[in-house]
Amino acid sequence: MKARMVLIVGLAGCFSADGPTLSGPVRCTRPADQSASFGCAVISGNVVGPDGAGLAGVTGVVRATPQCGCRMVAIEVDSLGRFSTTVHRSEGPAQFSPDTATIVLYMGATDAKYPRSITGGVYFDTASVRLTYAPIGAEAGLYTLGLRIPLPPR
Repeated sequence: MKARMVLIVGLAGCFSADGPTLSGPVRCTRPADQSASFGCAVISGNVVGPDGAGLAGVTGVVRATPQCGCRMVAIEVDSLGRFSTTVHRSEGPAQFSPDTATIVLYMGATDAKYPRSITGGVYFDTASVRLTYAPIGAEAGLYTLGLRIPLPPR
């Protein structure tokens, strides 16, 4: 079964028990550790299994590409498979494309309940996403992703 990814650009929101709800635009601010940032984008979404239900026990990470100018960022995924993170461009903008760059988002089913012992590997999905970074103080772009991890039948 081939992994599937859906990309939708929309407005920023936050999570409730019923899923994402609109709470207004997110403004780019400097990272909490006060490291350099030339802009940001927000990625949120969910990770589901083959049946479309949200997965618990998933580990996520933003893997920086050479053009990204950003650091690798760990992503927390909740018990319903939902996640949200801000990606900061920590190096100066590229000369040819100052406001866009591609990152790779990785989500792996890493909890002990998944059948790694049988296959020897982690079940995962990845997505390459071209982000447009908003400057500090401006409204951040929100990228909503749906990732599907093709777990084997039990």
